[in-house]
Amino acid sequence: MMNIASDARIFVFTSSTDMRKGFHGLISLIQKFSENPIDGSFYVFTNRNRTRLKILYWDGDGFALWYKYLQKGLFDIAQSADGKLLIDRRRLTLILEGVEPLKIRTSFRGV
Repeated sequence: MMNIASDARIFVFTSSTDMRKGFHGLISLIQKFSENPIDGSFYVFTNRNRTRLKILYWDGDGFALWYKYLQKGLFDIAQSADGKLLIDRRRLTLILEGVEPLKIRTSFRGV
């Protein structure tokens, strides 16, 4: 698994992406959203069926591409009006592990 710092910016592109795109194709998508692909952020892309996911990031001396293909189930990614979401590391971990955040409950007990 990739090492993601707790303060890393993670952008999820909510429109479907052609998973045949490689480094150059994904970088051009990032630049269309006025983002800098070498700023240390992580960029997440999914296909139309939400069964495949790619993460592109700059690791200091080059781009790295992480790819996951689900045999069963879907990646649970919300939609956004502008085509991208900014999420935190915990949310990305939940997406990658197949946890549906809408069904998670947290309870806070008073001291």
